[in-house]
Amino acid sequence: MNADGAGKPAMIPDSRHHSNAPRQTRRRPFYKESLRMDVWHYKGRDDLHALTSDEDGANLPAELGPWTLIGVAELLDRGEDEQDAALLVNEHGYCCFE
Repeated sequence: MNADGAGKPAMIPDSRHHSNAPRQTRRRPFYKESLRMDVWHYKGRDDLHALTSDEDGANLPAELGPWTLIGVAELLDRGEDEQDAALLVNEHGYCCFE
């Protein structure tokens, strides 16, 4: 379920669909306990991927699977996409992206 409770998977916004308007320079908070987060990387249908805090991937949306484990990934404070992913994994336990 995503933040608005609509039951859709937690997705990282696709930057290709954003306008060329000047970007706000506010910095988002990152994972509070450290500047790195280890997550498991899974591949779903088509070009869908997911990062999850659950090694078994049991918290990933079944309707978007089957899910195949790719390996362990490390999220660092290396840009907005990784910050978004870390925040979603911290809040929902996973995030999906294409």
